[in-house]
Amino acid sequence: MGGPGSSRWRCHTKNTTVEDCLPLTMKPLKKALTYGPGWGGTMNWSQGGEPFAWLSFTTESLSGGLAVRLRYSKTTGDEKKPLDYLVRAISFPVRLGGIRWLFLCPLVLDGTLCGRRSAKLYLPAGGLYFGCRRCHGLTYTSSQVSHKFDGLYTVLAAKVGHGMTVKGVKTLLGR
Repeated sequence: MGGPGSSRWRCHTKNTTVEDCLPLTMKPLKKALTYGPGWGGTMNWSQGGEPFAWLSFTTESLSGGLAVRLRYSKTTGDEKKPLDYLVRAISFPVRLGGIRWLFLCPLVLDGTLCGRRSAKLYLPAGGLYFGCRRCHGLTYTSSQVSHKFDGLYTVLAAKVGHGMTVKGVKTLLGR
């Protein structure tokens, strides 16, 4: 059998979660992309009602398609690093009408451009560039929840009977 961490239940390691990152969603960019090149705006994030991060964006033509130019600064210690780069955007028609826009991940891993289609890109606390979940190695908080008591809950649910489910037992026990 495998050693520690060989299963999908890696209780001893916690990856950075998407909830711990700044998300860049397509929603505020859709109108600018629909209008075409030359449109732009700003986005900001707040925590507890106080703004703590912002970026500006403009749309540009890029070899037959559209891209979003992102401009922001990342502060590390006392150093403030200005960042300015393009993220390609693609569109395709949806079945009931309209257009869906997606980002193509701009990160390069092992010398290869990711290019994965994504509705959201993320900027982890220690990162410089927005990228997809796979490139940043991100997970969801819900996927890091321990399942070590699931067997016990199943046994309790069976013993209690009366159609009690594992979820019902967890609710009774306050889990």
